[in-house]
Amino acid sequence: MAHYKKFRLSTLASVVGIILTVGQGNSYAEAPIQFNTRFLDVKDDASLDLSRFSRKGYIMPGSYHLQVLVNQSQIAQDNVITYSVDNNDPDNTYPCLSPELVSLLGLKPEIADKMIWINAGQCLQPDQLEGMETQTDLSQSTLTVIIPQAYLEYSDEEWDPPSRWDEGIPGVLFDYNVNSQWRHAEHDDGDEYDISGNGTVGANLGAWRLRADWQANYRHENDSEDKDNFGSSSEQNWDWNRYYAWRAIPQLRAQLTLGEGSLESDIFDGFNYVGGSLITDDQMLPPNLRGYAPDISGVARHQRQSYRDPARAGDL
Repeated sequence: MAHYKKFRLSTLASVVGIILTVGQGNSYAEAPIQFNTRFLDVKDDASLDLSRFSRKGYIMPGSYHLQVLVNQSQIAQDNVITYSVDNNDPDNTYPCLSPELVSLLGLKPEIADKMIWINAGQCLQPDQLEGMETQTDLSQSTLTVIIPQAYLEYSDEEWDPPSRWDEGIPGVLFDYNVNSQWRHAEHDDGDEYDISGNGTVGANLGAWRLRADWQANYRHENDSEDKDNFGSSSEQNWDWNRYYAWRAIPQLRAQLTLGEGSLESDIFDGFNYVGGSLITDDQMLPPNLRGYAPDISGVARHQRQSYRDPARAGDL
């Protein structure tokens, strides 16, 4: 029995020793890393200052090709991000966010207007907003910008906020639809064929879309019972039906149209007009907000995952 107690005491002492050892190991791992310059093949190792590399996540000043994510959602695949020395902390660097990149973050307009730019308006230091921070992983070539949800426009996995919409490149287009028909009459050896078409001609200039609708028809007929006395006739026409220009107004979630248009209504009779119209476009809204959607606000103390779930009637 005494031998059994001795074994239990030895086992307990071993477990306590292991816990103390692990605790010391964790304390050592969390301490700043100290580099021994004597291992470097240099003559004057005393003049070397490697203290800045003891910081976790330290990035050398310079330019890097990185993928940019906002709260784990990728917004840019290959951006050149410049890291500059922080004037308030010379041993630290910060990523310089360009105006083009900031426009993709999806910040609310009232938040974006408060931003203070440096370097002649070409650089934004990320720590201006409370709760906003950056995480750089050079092994994955990623820059993650963490922004509180209250600063961002609404977005989800299937929809991007208007700040990330792309107007496209300038260009011209010619859209057409052509139909043809051929008929042959055996009794008089006559032929008849029709070619009709319609479409749109246009150009894209920035946010504006210039359009003109067209319609054309060509008809040719050969009609003669005597091949030596062959007769034919043909007619053709080309009409421009409508000239108009339109563009999206993301702030109003609407579409502005100028030129020739038509009013379509379930209450009034439709009619054509020349002028302008501003019509709400539900396609500019995210799918979850095209019907009734309550607005819920709150404060997250730490990183949290928001989700939606059916709720029964009553208080919630």
